[in-house]
Amino acid sequence: MFGLNILANTTDKAEAVDAIRLMRPRVVLVMDDLAWAVGLAAKIDALVIHRAYRPDDHELDLKTRPADFVSTLRPYNNIAHQVLNEPDGHNPERVPGLMAWLADVMQLAASRGIRLCVGNFGLSQPDPVLVNSGMFDLLLHELARHRGQHVLGLHEYFNDQPLREPNHIGRLEIWNARAARLGLPPPPIVLTEVGRDVAGGYDGWRAAGWSDADYASRLILAASVWRRFPNVIGACIFSHGPGFNRRWQTYNVQGALNLRQILASDNNRDYPAPGPNWNFGTPRDALIKAPPTGARFRSLPSLNGTILDVLRTGDAVVIYPNISPPLTGYTWYKLEHDGRTGYVASSIVSFVEPQTPPPPVPDIWKSTRSAALAMRQAAQSVYENAPSRDMRDKAQSIMTVADEVLRRLE
Repeated sequence: MFGLNILANTTDKAEAVDAIRLMRPRVVLVMDDLAWAVGLAAKIDALVIHRAYRPDDHELDLKTRPADFVSTLRPYNNIAHQVLNEPDGHNPERVPGLMAWLADVMQLAASRGIRLCVGNFGLSQPDPVLVNSGMFDLLLHELARHRGQHVLGLHEYFNDQPLREPNHIGRLEIWNARAARLGLPPPPIVLTEVGRDVAGGYDGWRAAGWSDADYASRLILAASVWRRFPNVIGACIFSHGPGFNRRWQTYNVQGALNLRQILASDNNRDYPAPGPNWNFGTPRDALIKAPPTGARFRSLPSLNGTILDVLRTGDAVVIYPNISPPLTGYTWYKLEHDGRTGYVASSIVSFVEPQTPPPPVPDIWKSTRSAALAMRQAAQSVYENAPSRDMRDKAQSIMTVADEVLRRLE
């Protein structure tokens, strides 16, 4: 469940890599330093979300055209680009334009093979009244349309007692409930920021005076809520690194070695596997996109499953689009490939629709010859049975034209 939100320009990157290797997360987020994020994605079996920080990234929809924004992105294996950070989801006058902008961005990115993590709505965002009224339905439809490629980003923070703060922890349920009402699958969700926060300033876990164990115990309580929702891919703890001018030092988990050890143990704990009645969804044909090292195709939705094959980008599969509940720190897609049924970790793969071959070009010569033969036979019949010379002459003319066409087609 647990990954990290890494402030790449102000963190100890070697320590961050050590933490990732220990924790074996399904997803991590890297702010800035795209080259390092791409290199990290090539080394780990996890989805890497890259956020290119901009002070106005909460209102990109008001300042940038969809095509211009997408033109700044590139497709990378195992990388999803973050789109927006804590936009205003409470203003009913802004939401329709925000949804239209996101839909255009998602469609353009999908056509170019670019993965996105969209929304990244802040604590207590968006307004559930607006979600239930249908104002965010377009986003849910686009997430369903591009399932396996784009994910929904959300932030969830607690103050002190995660299980007693439903407006903070588990708020993601409003998205699942609305999707179910629309007859859509639950959207794949990454919690791109999680942790302790009170007023969005300088009041992280260190400001509360908590020990590593205190903080870890509260995070694990929050995760007990998140694990109720199989569509939650993972949760990125904010932050690994203090930020510029040490603004985020009270949130910083860098150096919290006991914390990461406790969370690593929780990540590697066995949770119940999906039973035989788990609904993996309606299968469809797809082409897989995998890391450079491939994606292990296992006999069971577990790291203990036998490796049946290693799937590469472009391999044709049948995908069941609903991911499983977590098991050993991972959720799983059920696939069919080469006559076998198995599973791949959901965080390291995406899928695209297979290209439909163009219809065959008709054989114009063959069809023209058939038409000429039919025309000649009809004219011959008229010639042989014509009651007048005038009709026989017309039939003869048609036969002459048909014979010329057939001669030219030889």
